[in-house]
Amino acid sequence: MIRGIYAKIFLWFLLATGVTSAAVFLITVITHVQSLGPSWMIGVLDQYTRSAVKIYEHEGKDQLASYLLEIHDASFLQSTLLDPQGRDILGLGVPPGAEQVLAKARATGQTQFHIGLFWTGASVDERPNGKYILVAKVLVPYGFVLGGALEMTVLQWLLPALVGATLCLLLARHLAAPIRTLQTVAGRIADGDLSVRASPAIGSRKDELADLARDFDRMADRVQSLLRSQLELLGDISHELRSPLTRLNVSLELVRRGKTDAVERMQTDLHRLDALIGQILTLTRLQTHTHRKTETPLNLRSIVESVAEDARFEVMEDGKSVVISRADDCWLNGDPALLRSCIENVVRNAVHYTKATHGGGRLTGSCRQRFGFRADSRR
Repeated sequence: MIRGIYAKIFLWFLLATGVTSAAVFLITVITHVQSLGPSWMIGVLDQYTRSAVKIYEHEGKDQLASYLLEIHDASFLQSTLLDPQGRDILGLGVPPGAEQVLAKARATGQTQFHIGLFWTGASVDERPNGKYILVAKVLVPYGFVLGGALEMTVLQWLLPALVGATLCLLLARHLAAPIRTLQTVAGRIADGDLSVRASPAIGSRKDELADLARDFDRMADRVQSLLRSQLELLGDISHELRSPLTRLNVSLELVRRGKTDAVERMQTDLHRLDALIGQILTLTRLQTHTHRKTETPLNLRSIVESVAEDARFEVMEDGKSVVISRADDCWLNGDPALLRSCIENVVRNAVHYTKATHGGGRLTGSCRQRFGFRADSRR
């Protein structure tokens, strides 16, 4: 099965050419029309003249009349033969419109042919007893409305051209229909209808346009999935943020009333809010970089040291400390922002769950073949 749209275009135009050629051939065979080029017509007309004179001299008028009728039916030539004295042998009369070529033939003694709306000719055959002249006019066969060989030639090419144009129109519709379908689907998606798909409307096509429709549907599925995930995320965030915010409002009101024990509760809720916001940022960053990862050579040691320094500053007042026991160079390819976020989450969890004792709490980390932190207490 042919899948390529370019192969389809080629085969359609090949079919159009074949049908056009076949139409020309059939018209030629059915109407018995031959080429009417001037050179060919002069040669044919001279041959007809020699044959007509020979038949007249040897067989008489009746056979001449039969011969002229035969060439009339075979080549659509209305003709008459003039004897050396200029008399019309059969009394058929000079074909209308052939008077001018007849006058030139008599004046020059040579065959004349004129191409116009009607094709006319006068062929001269010189014999010992004088010059015979066959005067002829090319007719349209079977009484078509238009007269003359020019109209017959136009008819020969007009019908095949119409057939070819029809096939090309069908090809254009075949190619344009799925494109219009994609345009309609894209417009509906742009208007907010994410449930519409292009493949069902395309049908069972097996070409590049069908592949494009399937890719388009996959894109629509991905967009719909992302929007659904974002809506669910917004709902979850709203639910998660509402609880600590509500507690903060209650704690704030208690503080205004002079109950200072609510301050610790406020601090806890603020930490929870900070953690939620950090998780949201991390999730957003991961979703955003799904197909746009920024991988660069980096030293994991520098990231660990930077995160440890920030954590050390934050927990200094809580009597905790963050110590890097070993920091070896560790080069790798990755996204600096995502790696920092991952390490920072680990460090913050370790800091959070390290208890502050009288001697202080210590968070010890190392950067070797793998990254790790360990919490212990100092006495």
